[in-house]
Amino acid sequence: MAEAISSSGLASGLAHRAREATSEPATVDAPPPPQQPAPAPHVHGTRMSVVAITAAVVVLTGIAVVILLSRVSSNRGPAKGTGPTAVVATGPNFCGLPLNANSVIFLLDRGNSVNELFDTLKAACYKSLKQLGPDRKFQIILWDNDAGAAEFPAGAMRNATAGAIEDCQRNFQDATAGGSTHLSGPLREALDRHPQAIVIATAKMQLDEDDANALRAAADTGSAHISVLQIDAGSPNPVLEQAAKSTAGQFKMITGEELRAFTR
Repeated sequence: MAEAISSSGLASGLAHRAREATSEPATVDAPPPPQQPAPAPHVHGTRMSVVAITAAVVVLTGIAVVILLSRVSSNRGPAKGTGPTAVVATGPNFCGLPLNANSVIFLLDRGNSVNELFDTLKAACYKSLKQLGPDRKFQIILWDNDAGAAEFPAGAMRNATAGAIEDCQRNFQDATAGGSTHLSGPLREALDRHPQAIVIATAKMQLDEDDANALRAAADTGSAHISVLQIDAGSPNPVLEQAAKSTAGQFKMITGEELRAFTR
């Protein structure tokens, strides 16, 4: 039996299988760990940083421009009315014309040119009188329109006390505007009182020759500062403007609405 098995080669095959069964099992390599994806380059973060820096630069530039413009604006000062030499007054004033003199005479036009604004003009003048205070003197003279003299106080200046202002309002409460007015007579009368300042208010575009000559003569003497308020005029009257300039007074052009605003 043994010979049969040996000769048939069965023994050899069994021995070979026995050796395989008793030998160490083959080593199987473990699968490699999964590869982690490579981190993406920080392109998005970089772009965000650039955007943020750019935005910050823009904001800072805008702030700098605003500050610069504010400084330029403050250096230029506030807007100063509509006239070529208009001014802004912080103390006693007549529609923006400063009243810093110790004595002031107001020459108010009462002709056709100021007809619709005459009551407003009177109210503006009363408001200015209240700003003067009792230590300053005043007088109001209306331009001549051939209707008789109209002035307060009569023949002289008076301290701007509360009682004097009330008397002035009663005196002019019935005064109306109309007709053709003349400045020369009231101007000469005002100069005879020797005030430190004369304020002329009119809506006339042109002066007649007598009025223009009287105004030039008053400017040449230089005895009083002449300030002019020209109302609702398209362009400044050159004679009135020159009189203010040559006597160190002020010239201002205003609209009817601005005149009304001053009385509020």
